[in-house]
Amino acid sequence: ADGLSSYKADIAAAVLCLMLGGVDEANCLVVPHARSQPTAYGGMPITNSPVKQEAKYCKHLVHRIEGLNPGEDGVGFYNSIGWLKQSLPTDQSHAIYPRLREAAERLAPAAAGFGCGEARAALRTMGPERWLPRSFIGLCEQAVEFEDGELMAFCGAVQTEELLLLFEHVTYTEALEVESSRDAAAV
Repeated sequence: ADGLSSYKADIAAAVLCLMLGGVDEANCLVVPHARSQPTAYGGMPITNSPVKQEAKYCKHLVHRIEGLNPGEDGVGFYNSIGWLKQSLPTDQSHAIYPRLREAAERLAPAAAGFGCGEARAALRTMGPERWLPRSFIGLCEQAVEFEDGELMAFCGAVQTEELLLLFEHVTYTEALEVESSRDAAAV
């Protein structure tokens, strides 16, 4: 479990970096797990990394946070969609999506401003109890392009919840595995 713990620690550390605004630092932590080729900033790839899907999901977040800024392979929002497709190749749902949808519903402002209406409309088009990350990428892009403060605040709040949920997901499952291995060793 030590190797897996180390790999999950990379993902957890990357999520913490994203929470603190360390986009490049987060990218460097997940690149070895997500890419199959060496990079100058991430080093050698970790072949058959057991956290490859989570690393690719983090890459999606890195690029979404980059927004309209250019990243390693183009504009952030565009790259975010590409990494999302790699992390969830079909219409799979990530384990955090049900709780993320609940948070988004709770955070959707009730005010009458344009951004508030756009946030509520995006949630309606996702359908009940569904989270569609590509729709959220589009909403974030719209917020930035139109410099809509209300919509940017909503997207930022949802993104914060997403990072918290992802961190909890990575560290909680790790804690369960450690506890389970301790229980097995005690028997």
